Amino acid sequence: VSKRVIAALQRAVDEVKKASEEAKRRIEEETIRLAEDNEKTRQEAEQKKKEDAAAVSKRASEEAATKQMAEEEAFLQEAEEEAVVKKKKEEDGIAQKAEIEAAAKQKEDEEAATRKDAEEEAAKKEAAAEQKTEEEASDKKNAEEKAASKTKSKEDAATEKNVKKEATPKNKAEQEANAA
Repeated sequence: VSKRVIAALQRAVDEVKKASEEAKRRIEEETIRLAEDNEKTRQEAEQKKKEDAAAVSKRASEEAATKQMAEEEAFLQEAEEEAVVKKKKEEDGIAQKAEIEAAAKQKEDEEAATRKDAEEEAAKKEAAAEQKTEEEASDKKNAEEKAASKTKSKEDAATEKNVKKEATPKNKAEQEANAA
């Protein structure tokens, strides 16, 4: 075997060794890079998992807070509505009571006015009756006085006539005839 062949074989062996070492080095680098990538991916996955968990927790907290706020708002609104209804009922009750009192007062006033009118009417009738009675009494008295006056005038006239007749004998005879 010639030295040249041996040298060529040696070079070939060296190149194979060199290529093998280079491949080994590349494999190691790639393995390290893959391991780093895997670690980075694992860390990113853990980070993403933490972020997702935090986001889920935050969303759950926000939903819980929103739900609680909605419940509180609903409770407050219901309480306000109940207060408004209660106040309206109280106001309606007060207004109704005032209306009833006003109606009762109006009725009382009307009854008082009716009583007053009736009393005034009765007083007018009584005054008219008294006036009529007084007028009748006055008329009766006037009639009696007139009748008495007439009677007296007749009596006076008769007396005067008698006195004159007695003075004349002729008249005396007539007077007796008249008396008979």
